Amino acid sequence: MARSFGLPFTVPPRRMDDLELLRRRLAREQVARTEAEALLEQKSAELFHKNEALHQLNERLEQLVAERTVELVDARDNALQAVRAKSVFLANMSHEIRTPLNGVLGMLELLRETDLSAAQREVMEDVQEAGAGLLSIINDILDFSKIEAGRVALEQIDFDPRALVERVVNLFAATARSKGLALEYTVHAGLPPVLVGDPTRLQQVLSNLVANALKFTERGGVKLDLDAEWSDGAAVDLRFAVNDTGIGIAPEVLPQLFQPFTQADSSTTRRFGGTGLGLVICDRLVALMGGDISVTSQPGRGSTFRLRLTLPLGQQRSDLPQAQETTALMRLQGRVLIAEDNPLNSKLAMKHLEALGLVAEAVADGRGAVELAGMQRYDLIIMDCQMPKMDGFEATAAIRAQEEAAGQRRTPIIALTANAMRGDRERCLAAGMDDYLSKPYGRAELATAVSRWLGRGNHFDGAPSAMSSRSEKIGERRYESTAAVASDAWDTLAALARAGGDRAFLAELVDLFLAYLPAQLQALNEAISRGDIIAAERSAHGLAGAAANLSAGAAAEAARRLLGLARAKDVAAARSYWPAARAQIIRLQTVLVAWRDQQKQTKAAMEAASC
Repeated sequence: MARSFGLPFTVPPRRMDDLELLRRRLAREQVARTEAEALLEQKSAELFHKNEALHQLNERLEQLVAERTVELVDARDNALQAVRAKSVFLANMSHEIRTPLNGVLGMLELLRETDLSAAQREVMEDVQEAGAGLLSIINDILDFSKIEAGRVALEQIDFDPRALVERVVNLFAATARSKGLALEYTVHAGLPPVLVGDPTRLQQVLSNLVANALKFTERGGVKLDLDAEWSDGAAVDLRFAVNDTGIGIAPEVLPQLFQPFTQADSSTTRRFGGTGLGLVICDRLVALMGGDISVTSQPGRGSTFRLRLTLPLGQQRSDLPQAQETTALMRLQGRVLIAEDNPLNSKLAMKHLEALGLVAEAVADGRGAVELAGMQRYDLIIMDCQMPKMDGFEATAAIRAQEEAAGQRRTPIIALTANAMRGDRERCLAAGMDDYLSKPYGRAELATAVSRWLGRGNHFDGAPSAMSSRSEKIGERRYESTAAVASDAWDTLAALARAGGDRAFLAELVDLFLAYLPAQLQALNEAISRGDIIAAERSAHGLAGAAANLSAGAAAEAARRLLGLARAKDVAAARSYWPAARAQIIRLQTVLVAWRDQQKQTKAAMEAASC
């Protein structure tokens, strides 16, 4: 049995203090925990809202990126379309400017052969120089734009480098003589006879360098040197050097020389002219060919431009154009067929070829060229690429098929076009043509192209004043005053000047135009009525060129505007504008008929008075 002492249990005071402390501590921790949980809940809510906001921002950002991407794609497509439009525009503008310019420069060449007073000859030479300068500027701007757009395709064909150098020298022989400068060239031994490359672009580069050298040289001369060093058994390193004794170039200008629109100083453009694009074009063309170009110069002592280029060897071929003797004037023999739908350009080409001693015939379309080439043999055919009924490409294919079927020799065909679209030359050669001549061209360019294919067996006359036996010396003429009837429709004085001051020749051109016009008007009217935009473009193109070559500004402008609408494929606008354009053309027709009748009456009166 347990014992009980009967004493009550009590907690010591110290123990009581400890429990109180624990209670208070627990209460504080509970409060802190509650506050922490509340803070955590608050922060969680804030984080949730921020996450939601971030998610919304992310979605908005993705939407903006998608929208911006669409905008950038549209901008890129628009930029590419603009580049393509620019290329087409430049080609069209080149065609429209070169075609009338061809007539201007060609007629000036004919005018120079007439009997002129000293004052008239001086004015004529100034106009001819200005026209050549305008053509050079047009070519530079066009080439630069095509290079910038990446639209220059290089050929890879066999060519004779010696013949190329001689052609360049031949082109500038007259210029050097007129300035009293020596123009020499040297082709070192060991040069392969045939290389593979783009002879047209290489000739363009060398021609630019030689032209610059002659332009900036007042005394002494210019020398073109070509040396070669074998790089391996299949290629050769060409080293061209163009050295002059001209004004030279300051050292501080040399680093900028191959930058666009740069010349040695601001006075150079005023004194010598030019756009400052020539050397840029040379530099970029040479780079495209895998070469490099450099220059050394001393002010007052001259400059030397060096061109290095590696080209593969070609195969020796008997049909390559061979090097010709450098001459002032060529006298050729042979029969030439011209296929050209523009009556004025056709007449001009006939004059040039006859002055070179050639027998020339002309047809106005490709079908006529095929028929004549099938009936008789020609030594050369000059084929315009854009013609009605059958264009130059189709005609060339048909002629080649005729030759093959009959077992006949291949007749050289030179393509003739004012178009500057990329691949135009390649298309001509691929179609079976052998050479290419771009409008506008002068007698020298035509003679060079023709002589490449008719040069063998022909002879050359180096006398500057020598003329072909077929050329006609024109004596003194009396120029009656020409009434400026409806001068805004037809500038009679400008047309007479374009005809070399030959009133009879102008009357012949007017007759050609009046005979050509009704069919063109009918074709244009039918094409616009049925919405045939391709036929409308072709007819408007021919009418614009013919009217411009006849100095009929209002009608030419109307046809050009119609041509622009056709090329834009705007059928509705073309139909809307056609009545106004047709009225301008009919007005020109009325003026020309009145002028022709007046000329006939004047001629009849003079014949009656002389009886």
